[in-house]
Amino acid sequence: MTCSSDVRIFRFCRFLSGRGPTQTCKRKSRALGSADVDFDDHSTWGGNAFSGAQAVNTQAQRQALEPPLANRTSTSSSLLAAHRTTLIIITCRRRRIFQHHCINNTLSGDMINFHPGQTWSSNPNPAYANLGTPSFSSAAASSSSDPTSHTSQPIVTGTSVLGLKYKDGIMLATDTLASYGSLARFMDITRISQFGQNTLIGASGDMSDWQYVQHMLGKLITSEEVTADGHTLTPAQIYAYLARVMYKRRSDINPLWNSFVLGGVDPKDGTPFLGYVDLLGTTFTSSTIATGFGLHLAQPLLRKMVEGREDTLTEEEAKDILENCMKVLFYRDARSLNRFRVAKVTKEGCHISEPYSVPTSWGFAEMLRGYGPQTQ
Repeated sequence: MTCSSDVRIFRFCRFLSGRGPTQTCKRKSRALGSADVDFDDHSTWGGNAFSGAQAVNTQAQRQALEPPLANRTSTSSSLLAAHRTTLIIITCRRRRIFQHHCINNTLSGDMINFHPGQTWSSNPNPAYANLGTPSFSSAAASSSSDPTSHTSQPIVTGTSVLGLKYKDGIMLATDTLASYGSLARFMDITRISQFGQNTLIGASGDMSDWQYVQHMLGKLITSEEVTADGHTLTPAQIYAYLARVMYKRRSDINPLWNSFVLGGVDPKDGTPFLGYVDLLGTTFTSSTIATGFGLHLAQPLLRKMVEGREDTLTEEEAKDILENCMKVLFYRDARSLNRFRVAKVTKEGCHISEPYSVPTSWGFAEMLRGYGPQTQ
């Protein structure tokens, strides 16, 4: 089928009551700017032409063309429930066929679910914007009766993180357990990560929030690296950034349920840095830091064996101290595990060990009142 460059033909072949089973309802083209349209007034596509053409089948024209209900014959009434096929051929001014569409429809009480006045290129009629289709807009979501809520308690959690200074840098230790409540659920979780060349962070608390912080700091480090201006973030700068994020989230009453121990060494002058930040934005620096139950059980041991010896403590001695503290935590903390990682950071870089265990002995428990068969 062809047409002139200024005419679009929109033909319908269908069965309608009062017009006979083989009649074709069409009208002569009328000028609409750059395009003319021939179409039936009962088009299932609504009253607008395609590709921005203006509507010409008004409600008055529809009513004028619709035969009165009293004049409809029984034959035409029976056709209301019959299937019909409408062939729509749309051609553009360049004589290319835009679309051949075959519509199978049942003329019943509700006719067809469509939005009057809507074309493929136009916005929905405001009066029918939400007709027959669910709305997933933010406005609809905000109208929900449920209030906005945030995490009120951590779900999958990790326990203590230990950190100390020694003469060559910083050493951290965490176990590999993530508990689902009181269930020892995940046995191989990494709670120490490296950021940049000379920074380590150990996390306790909610593991999903820890993953969020890892992603956030990873993007921060990447943005600094791609700048390629010769500048790298120092441990103190990353610590300051993390502290501001934690305090901001606390101020929004949507905290990240974590406590972090950040350790690092300035790559320029080799100055070690060890700091603490928690979900309230509380910050401090020290030569020994512990979180979780380690704050009560391991911190006294760390202070006794490390403080005053930071400049002379060797790597082997620092590792022995951390292993001894992790063993005490395994004995005393029900959410700990005898499988942990020890990480160190020096001026040369970072190293995180593979998980390992240390020998334990429960013989001392026989001397504890309430253990085993003892009743006194």
